[in-house]
Amino acid sequence: MKSHQSVFPSAPVSSVWLASECLSQGEKRVSCSSAGGDSPQYSWTLDGRSLTDTELLSHHSETTRLRSSGLLVRNNVSQVSKGEEISNCGFIFINCSSNGTQISQWVFAANNTLCVEPTTTSPTTIIPESSTAGLETYCDSRQDGAQCFGPLGGTVVLQLIDRALQTERYKLYKSSNETTVILFMMNNEILYNAIQSRSSFNPSDGKFRVNNLSRNDSAEYKFEISDGINIKEKRALQLTIQAPVSSVRLASECLSQGEKRVSCSSGGGDSPQYSWTLDGRSLTDTELLSVNTKTNSITLRQHVSGAVACSVGITSAASVVRR
Repeated sequence: MKSHQSVFPSAPVSSVWLASECLSQGEKRVSCSSAGGDSPQYSWTLDGRSLTDTELLSHHSETTRLRSSGLLVRNNVSQVSKGEEISNCGFIFINCSSNGTQISQWVFAANNTLCVEPTTTSPTTIIPESSTAGLETYCDSRQDGAQCFGPLGGTVVLQLIDRALQTERYKLYKSSNETTVILFMMNNEILYNAIQSRSSFNPSDGKFRVNNLSRNDSAEYKFEISDGINIKEKRALQLTIQAPVSSVRLASECLSQGEKRVSCSSGGGDSPQYSWTLDGRSLTDTELLSVNTKTNSITLRQHVSGAVACSVGITSAASVVRR
């Protein structure tokens, strides 16, 4: 009796490719493909050993989804292996107790606010509201057409002259009505001050200080210098009273390609103007990807890190940006 043995020729596996990607919850999907080879069989290892159920989230044919990798592809006549280091995709595992609640979960490290020390920088920084009574601005109005700004509820100091002279008379009034005199002075004496309860004039330095500013103080004013007979000089100044910025909020978010968008918003304030700094200096074109003046936000390039600050008037907020 004769025996027969069948022989099936098989093409060997010639090469293996390994690709990985981070998923939304910090998992890592690793995919494998091979060139050549009949009926390839795939097997996976981690640090030279088989993967456990606690490490392997799912397995599908040539794709493996890992929680936390080497790969062997073989058929009946050959085998080829490929290895790759697996990172944590920027996620960290939090295991702690907060306010009596046990927290055990994977979180993205850059945005994590769970179980951190109180000194850790929050993604959003707010400068709280403060009183405006101490705010003070200075305006040199010794030239005609000066544009002056004062903080609502605060103080403005108007530089009217260098110093008062005995031989001159000075009058400050609203342009809309010349009879609405605010300040009148002659012989180095103040003869009339319509807002005496909240203002003062110093003849020695020519400064007129007005406190507790209100919206009604916004107006165009005229200032006259005369010798009692002829007007030697007449000039105009525009005073605008604005509500100061009371608080600034800074928020940041990571974009899909690793850029960082930082947005700034302010509480209170008329016509706020925003400016940005990084580590106390102006941002450069190599750091700044774009500026959106409508949303008061900037987009920083991927490599940028440091303390970014948004300033609105004299109020600012800062946040640490990490790569």
